Amino acid sequence: MISVGEALANRYFQATIRDLLGLLLTLAALGKFAGLKKFRTVLFSYDLFPIWAVFFLSYALPTIELVTGVALFFTLIPGVTGVLAASLFVCFGLVMVVNLLRGKSDLLCGCFGSKGIISWQTVARTLGLAGLALLATGQLGRVAMCFFVLFISLTVADLILRVRVPREENTTPGAA
Repeated sequence: MISVGEALANRYFQATIRDLLGLLLTLAALGKFAGLKKFRTVLFSYDLFPIWAVFFLSYALPTIELVTGVALFFTLIPGVTGVLAASLFVCFGLVMVVNLLRGKSDLLCGCFGSKGIISWQTVARTLGLAGLALLATGQLGRVAMCFFVLFISLTVADLILRVRVPREENTTPGAA
């Protein structure tokens, strides 16, 4: 039987994760390009960048995602693209964290042109993807394994938290 560390270091496992992340980034970029005005509105709503930077970022971010995704998928400079993909995910996570700490939890995340809003679970998934990018490209093996374990743990916790437990009725005497 092989250990978890050996499984995570397996080149076929890494190639599969690298290809999936490449596809994910490519599809995310294409979704942003397809809905550029909506993506620009999402960037503006984060209230972190001046107008000129929002305009620039609305083109630059999907372009960087597309180039990184294609490079990951075709294994072009895997070390560099792995770090670049991880950096993108960490930046996305930090932008969400800043706004969650500001109390702005009703913002669209901007992923794939989705209607999903930011949350701590979204931050956890995004940071988990950063860890997977490092793992899949052989960068920072032990740190990446920690990110991977964290990603799996937080994903399981997210799934558990999504199961809604019925709330008890208010049984306080005199409550209306």
